[in-house]
Amino acid sequence: MSARRIPIERQVEEIEKEVGRRANVYPRLVERGQMTDFEADECNAAMAAALASLRIIAEHREGLRKLIGWLRAADLQPSEVPDPAELEALRNTPAIAALLEAFPEAKIESVLPVAIPAPTADESQAGEQLGLNV
Repeated sequence: MSARRIPIERQVEEIEKEVGRRANVYPRLVERGQMTDFEADECNAAMAAALASLRIIAEHREGLRKLIGWLRAADLQPSEVPDPAELEALRNTPAIAALLEAFPEAKIESVLPVAIPAPTADESQAGEQLGLNV
């Protein structure tokens, strides 16, 4: 089996077809005692969740591509500025738009990936006490 790229739309189509096939097959398997209602419901729920995930990925694929590119750019240098289309998309994000509105003279001169530091032991302990996974 080759590892060729399958467009996301085609993946969604295939999962939709599989959901339809299962809707026809599972009731017969349950009727014959080869599957329980619970098993059929769990399998259908898992496939519906996979389909929902693929649809979200398809809907946001351009932004996800940019995000993945930026995450892979660990060696991005301060002098590297995104291309004009990426820069415009960045300006239009709510957080950046609010900053530029608050500071009208500000300019985006470079973009660097942001590293979030790991929580300290005290922060982790406080998070655990609050029932948070930190």
